[in-house]
Amino acid sequence: INWSSMKMIDNKRNHFIKYLKMMGDKYSGQTYEAKAVLLGNAQVGKTCLVNRGVDGIFSDHTKETIGACYSEKLFVFNSQTFKLQLWDAAGQERFKTLVPLYFRNAVVACIVFSVDSRESFNCVDDWLVTLRESKNDIPFIVLVGTKIDLIDDRKVTREEGEKKAEELEFTGYFETSSRTGEGVETFFNFVGKKAYEYSTTKVKTVPVDKGQNLNGD
Repeated sequence: INWSSMKMIDNKRNHFIKYLKMMGDKYSGQTYEAKAVLLGNAQVGKTCLVNRGVDGIFSDHTKETIGACYSEKLFVFNSQTFKLQLWDAAGQERFKTLVPLYFRNAVVACIVFSVDSRESFNCVDDWLVTLRESKNDIPFIVLVGTKIDLIDDRKVTREEGEKKAEELEFTGYFETSSRTGEGVETFFNFVGKKAYEYSTTKVKTVPVDKGQNLNGD
């Protein structure tokens, strides 16, 4: 028995059941949705983080993000179905001019770095500048350190990540491993809850830009 394939099928089934529930709520006028964007250097694991959070899967072989990759994660808060729309923006230098296009109407921005890469951590400030210069008023900004399973290769400590998030006045700091799943649900639940609370107190539905769903890095 291929247990990995069985788990993937089970995750897809659960996701579909949630989708049906969401559609039922939509027609009864009870659905809410909001947009979150993930940005950071290439190869820090943004797409792997989304894949683990949305479908519960991990692969060492993901394709390079071109432009952005679109996914959805469903939650239930206060008996209401909430759809978090996730935009995983490309981190390659040649796509940097396109990244701000995906900030529009976002409620949460997640700046992602890899704990085994000092360079990606040092670029957090640059990504914040890119975010600020876009003139989009995003209510919540979260810092995420990925690949914490690479213990022997770690270059950035948790304390450094927490200090950076505090200095830049981010909404929160999280550490995750897409390979093991550690911290992933905690991160997405936090982002989902923040986005839900904002969308239900400010507007019924935060406008979201639909686009091409491409495989990512």
